[in-house]
Amino acid sequence: MNDIATPAGPQSGPHPSSWSVRIVGLLAFLIPVFLLPIAEVSIPFTKTLIALALGTVLLILLIASVLRSRSVVVPVPVTLFALLALPGAYLLSSLFSAYPALSLWGYQLEFDTFGFILLGSALSILIAFLGLSSRHVFSVFVWLFAGGCVVILFELLQLFFGGPLPSVLFSAPTLNLVGTWNGLGIFLGLMASLVLIALESLELPRFHRWLLRATLILSLLLLVLVNFGTVWIALAVVAFAVLVHAILQSLRGGESAG
Repeated sequence: MNDIATPAGPQSGPHPSSWSVRIVGLLAFLIPVFLLPIAEVSIPFTKTLIALALGTVLLILLIASVLRSRSVVVPVPVTLFALLALPGAYLLSSLFSAYPALSLWGYQLEFDTFGFILLGSALSILIAFLGLSSRHVFSVFVWLFAGGCVVILFELLQLFFGGPLPSVLFSAPTLNLVGTWNGLGIFLGLMASLVLIALESLELPRFHRWLLRATLILSLLLLVLVNFGTVWIALAVVAFAVLVHAILQSLRGGESAG
C-alpha cells in the first residue's frame, strides 16, 4: 500500500524539479518588474496576477512530484507557523473593521488586504514545501537581483529622461515598476540589504563586487529620494549586523594566525 507519508528526513520526500526552481527564480525576477500596459489595471494588481499564475504552476508541479515519489516532506520551522498565523490576524482585523468587504479584498487585492496576505502566505508556504537547497536559494537571489537592477535602471530613466513608458501608465511621478512609492522604498532597502550581506559573506570576482557596489550606491541614492524612515532604520540594523559579523570574522582570523 503506497500512502503518502510525512517523513522528516531530507532524502525521504520529493526533490524540487529544475522547472520548480526556474519558476521560483522567474517569480523573484517578475514580481518587481512585471506590469500590464492597461491603465485600468493597477500595478500592484499585476504583481498579484503573476504571483497567482506562477504559484498555480508551482502547485501543479509539487502535486506531480508528490504523486511520483509517493511521499511528502512537511517542513515545520517556526516561520511556517508565523506564516499560518498572519492571514488569521488579517482576517480578524478585516472582519471587525469599518468596511469588512474592502478590508478583505479591496478593489484589486491591494497589498494591505486580507486576500493579498493570504495569497502571499500560501505562496511562501508552497515554496517552503519545495525544499530548495542553498544552491537553489542563491540562484533565486540572483534572479531577484536582476529584477532589482531593472527597477533601478527604470527609475533612473524616469528621473532623468521622463520615463521610458507611456505617461498613461505613470501619470504621477511617484508611480514606478514596484507600484507604490513606499513599496519602492521597501524594495530598494531589500536590495541594499542583500548587497551588503553578499559583499560581506561571499567570495566574488572583482567585477561582480564592483557591480554590487554600484547597485548599492544607486539603491541608496534612490532611497534618499523616497525617504521612507522605517526602511532606513531596518537598513541601519542590517548594516550594523554586517559590521559586527565582519569584526568577529576579523578577530577570529587574527586568533587563528596567532
